[in-house]
Amino acid sequence: MIEKLKWNDATKELPDAGSTVLLWVRDPTPFANPGWAIGYLDDGEWHDGETGHVMTEVVTHWADPNGPGA
Repeated sequence: MIEKLKWNDATKELPDAGSTVLLWVRDPTPFANPGWAIGYLDDGEWHDGETGHVMTEVVTHWADPNGPGA
């Protein structure tokens, strides 16, 4: 079974505070070094899911990868 991720535009919709989600990020320079990370939103700032540090990358999209039936 394959389940698609629903990518949400981070400028239009945000996850619940403290929920760890999959992020699509890029460096602050437009279109520079895109990639993915895990993180969470706390007090309006994105935090790295591994270190807890505030992220310096720009979060463009996020997805909740809880899997089937979640």
